[in-house]
Amino acid sequence: MEIWDILDSEGNQTGKTIVKGEENVPEGFYHLGADVWIKK
Repeated sequence: MEIWDILDSEGNQTGKTIVKGEENVPEGFYHLGADVWIKK
């Protein structure tokens, strides 16, 4: 289970969280994510 921090439009934490897949990020708010690619 992933728990996401909800951020405002300026990247500030709102103090709210959601569980990935159980609810959607509210309109006008965001969550941070990162991808890592390993290339040989």
